[in-house]
Amino acid sequence: MKLVIRNAQGELQTWPFQVLTSVGSSLTLDATNSGRLTLVLPPTDTASLTPGQYSLRLWLDTRTGSTDAAWKGWAAKGVDIELKDEPPVLTAAQHCEKGYVLSHFHQAKGQMTQAVAALDAALVQAPEETRCLSSRAELARSMGQPYTAIDLYQRAIQTLSSVYDDEAGQGSSALVSACQSVMSTLPATEHSPWITCGYASCTGETDAELCAQEGAECGNVTRTDRCGRVRFIEACGSCTQPETCGGGGTANTCGQPPCTPESNTAFCSRLGKNCGAVTAPDNCGTTRSVVSCGVCAPGVLCTGNVCEATACVPTQSCGGQCGCVDDGCGNGLYCGSCTSTCAPGQYACCDGSCAATKNGCLGLECNPPPSPPTYCW
Repeated sequence: MKLVIRNAQGELQTWPFQVLTSVGSSLTLDATNSGRLTLVLPPTDTASLTPGQYSLRLWLDTRTGSTDAAWKGWAAKGVDIELKDEPPVLTAAQHCEKGYVLSHFHQAKGQMTQAVAALDAALVQAPEETRCLSSRAELARSMGQPYTAIDLYQRAIQTLSSVYDDEAGQGSSALVSACQSVMSTLPATEHSPWITCGYASCTGETDAELCAQEGAECGNVTRTDRCGRVRFIEACGSCTQPETCGGGGTANTCGQPPCTPESNTAFCSRLGKNCGAVTAPDNCGTTRSVVSCGVCAPGVLCTGNVCEATACVPTQSCGGQCGCVDDGCGNGLYCGSCTSTCAPGQYACCDGSCAATKNGCLGLECNPPPSPPTYCW
C-alpha cells in the first residue's frame, strides 16, 4: 500500500498519517473476505498543514508478491480535497461537522471518552443538528447507554418533524427504526404500546441532585443521570459579589482571585493616617503594622495618627536624653545614641558615662540635634 499526496503545483507532500489497521504477514481479499485500511491524521497535525488544494491517491500494488496463486496487479483510489482555515465564527452546521469529525477520529483511536466529549461540545453549540444528535445516539448505543440513545433519537426525530411540519416525521423513518431497535433491548416492563420512541420508566435525578453529585455550586454542567441520559444543566446556582463563578480558579465554584496586598503608602492612605505607627487590617484582611505613616511638620501634633495644627511648640533640647525623644508635640526628635557599655543595673548616659540611677545622667546634655532637626517618627 502506498499513499501519494500532491499539492496544486504537483509537489509531493509528507503528512504524518497514523496507520491504525493491524495486518499480519498476509491478507486474503476475495469475494467473501474484505479489508479496511484505517489512516488518521491527528487534529494538531492537520492544523499545521498549509491551506490549499491537494490530491490524495492510495495505491494497492501486488505485482511483486511471492505467492503464485495471488492476484498480481495494482489498483488506485483517489480523492481531491481543499484545506481551509477554520472560520472565526462557526455556524451550527459547522460546529456539528467539527464535532462529528473529531468524534470519529477519537473512536478510531479507541478514545471513547474524548469521542463523547467532542459530540457533546458540538451539541451545546448546535443542539438541533440531527447529524450530531443521531451520531451521539449511535455512540451511546455502542457504549451500552440505551436511555441516553433513546433520548437523543427522540430529539433528532422531533427536530426533523418540526422542519418538515409533518407529525409522521418525514425523513425520520430511519431514526425511528434505530430508536425502536434500542427500545427492544430494554426490559419488557419499560415498553409501552403508546410510545413510538421512548421508555415507560426510570426517573432521573433532579438538576439540584446532579449539581450536588458534580460538586458544582454555580455555572453549567453536563452529567449522565442514573437512567443513562446525558443532562445539560444550565445553572447550578449563583454567586454573591464580589465572588464570581470560577473566580478563585476552580470551575463551578464561587470565589474571587487571590488578593494582592496594598503598599504601605496605600495602606496609610486608605485608613486616612499620615503620621506615626499604625496597626490595622490591610485590603486583604491581614493585620499589618506600619512603623510610620509619615512625620508631621514641626509645631504640628500627631493625634490619632493624623497631623493636626495646634499651638504646640516643639522643644529643640534633648534634656540629657539620647535616642528618639518626644519633642512635646508627638514627634520623635533624634538625640544621638549611647556609646558606653555599662555594667548590669547601671544606666548609660548620653555623654558615654555610666550612672547608678537614671537621675544620675541629668545635666549630661547630648549633642544638639542637627539643624534642621531630624525626626525619628
